[in-house]
Amino acid sequence: MLSTDLILPDDEPEALQPWWERNEPQLHEGNDGPEGRHLFLVLHGLGGGAYETNPLTRWINDAGYAVETVIYPGHGLFELWMTHSRWEDWVEHVSAILEKRLKEYDKVSLLGFSTGCPLSIKLALKYPVASMIMLAPFFQLKSEWYLGAKLDTYVKNLYRLWPYVPVISLPIANKEGRLLAEAYRPYSFYSVHTVRSALDLIESILPHTSQLDIPLLMIQSEHDKVVCPAKAKSVFDAWPAEPKEWVGLTESNHILCWDNDKQTVIDRTLGFIRRFHGSGTQQTVDSASRSA
Repeated sequence: MLSTDLILPDDEPEALQPWWERNEPQLHEGNDGPEGRHLFLVLHGLGGGAYETNPLTRWINDAGYAVETVIYPGHGLFELWMTHSRWEDWVEHVSAILEKRLKEYDKVSLLGFSTGCPLSIKLALKYPVASMIMLAPFFQLKSEWYLGAKLDTYVKNLYRLWPYVPVISLPIANKEGRLLAEAYRPYSFYSVHTVRSALDLIESILPHTSQLDIPLLMIQSEHDKVVCPAKAKSVFDAWPAEPKEWVGLTESNHILCWDNDKQTVIDRTLGFIRRFHGSGTQQTVDSASRSA
């Protein structure tokens, strides 16, 4: 049984809901720590939103760090059909936020989920970020042998004939977590045009990761049915900076913060942050106490 600590969005009026139960852009301040004011800017996945990582980001905030969630252009609209959008628009939107936060905080780190990972690399190639955390990074789609070619190839060549794909259920192995997260899912049909754009973003950043001298935590499940775990590991292995940490999971699908390995994701992320950025000053409750 998985306890997500999150309730369905309609269980109580929005004004009464804690911030981590809302799928929207939000900024929540932390406390001054050993490195001064430190913000974690959280970048969501393709067709997703802040809900994908809220079960984790609430604990980062609890540990004394500021956290900010964003929603990219073309996302978070709760419509049947996902709006087509381009990676250039996502970068422009998040860059404006990041530029402002770099002036306001002593340090800014990036936490990306899925498509938020190549997007965070794009930003880190231009801006001075303190560290990077990547959850289930999207560097290549998961392909099956019977397709005869990489799924990326089909997306790139057939997106004009196949503009949308239905989403039957979210990629979460834990039934309880999947049921709760489904209430936040904004679309029933995802834009293949937008997936194609994400693949273009990935192509633009992969040749340049060797330029990044930034501490990295990467967490990936070997049973991810959306992205290719082997590609994530190859990017990690080639990452030039130290320190870097790889966490391989075995009990989850793609949306890790809602799945069977949720507690491991929380513990390893907080451990990484404390080791490389010092202990926060706000944490009052051990994270395991809310996962029972």
